[in-house]
Amino acid sequence: MRLPPIFALFLALAFLSNCALSRSEWQFHRDLLDADRLADRRDYEAAIEAYTILAQEAYRDDFIRYAQYRIAYMYELLEEPQQALDCYAALYLRPTSAYDEYGSRALYRTGIVVRDQLDDQEEALVIFAGLLRGFPNSSAADDALFELMQYAHEEGQEADLVGYFANIYPALRLTEIADNIAYSAGILLAEDLGEHEAAIETFQVITQNFHRSGLWDDAQWQTALSYQALDDTFMEYKTLDDFVSGREVSWVMADYDSEFYGQAYFRMAEIGEENNDLELAIENLKRYQRSFSFSLQVDDVQARIIEYYVRLGDRDAMREELLWLEEEYPESRHITESRRLVEAAR
Repeated sequence: MRLPPIFALFLALAFLSNCALSRSEWQFHRDLLDADRLADRRDYEAAIEAYTILAQEAYRDDFIRYAQYRIAYMYELLEEPQQALDCYAALYLRPTSAYDEYGSRALYRTGIVVRDQLDDQEEALVIFAGLLRGFPNSSAADDALFELMQYAHEEGQEADLVGYFANIYPALRLTEIADNIAYSAGILLAEDLGEHEAAIETFQVITQNFHRSGLWDDAQWQTALSYQALDDTFMEYKTLDDFVSGREVSWVMADYDSEFYGQAYFRMAEIGEENNDLELAIENLKRYQRSFSFSLQVDDVQARIIEYYVRLGDRDAMREELLWLEEEYPESRHITESRRLVEAAR
């Protein structure tokens, strides 16, 4: 029996994948798992011995650095800070690239050891700040940024940290951490210092320059909140409207829906109500329904639409909207009250 070409190709790939490792390489991975299991069982000294052997036998540089990092971490868990610091230094003082995760993570753990085991908060802050500059494209830079934010909140040094961020941002603006730095500065300005005009300018650094950032929608939402705090309803509404109007819709995959889209529609409806523009409130609630037609809140929103039409005295519209609610959501908890409002309006 002759196999179809696609199945023959699949079998060949499966065979090659099983043969990709030599016997010694396969054994190395088994030994690495055994070392990790020792660490999981908190047998840290035995784990150090196992990782030391693996570092000597590793056939790739990334496995050597992994073993070295784990040795340092075992010493940290054993609360032997000097040994841990020496092992971490061997990694971050010899980085392999600007994206070196083991080197950057080693520097981050150095800051933690210095702070928690040597009780030197000031030196730890210097280390975290140095990590931002030395390894701005690493995931550890996010953790260092968090530590700096945490300290500023605890010690009331938010203004100083904003100044520091303003100093380092120009040199780091083309790195992976740049948008996080800008967003953190904006949060400090808005939530801690109450400087909303400056916060808006800072958030706009993200919305104007980092269009693919995961913080873009957060920055847009925070911009609207700052306009709200400044009682600038016109700019708040415009910001929210621009935000939801730019919602990404995909015909191939699921839509990207920010957690703030729904809140934005509801806030725009509130702005309409606050300004006695119930037609605007209704328009935004219906925009929500069109955008999130499968939401569990659709009938809640429909009840509010009926209430607004009752307040407007539009009998035809209120009856039409009630009929839609009864047909589409016959078991909705809002039907009884909505019927009562419509009957009373007649």
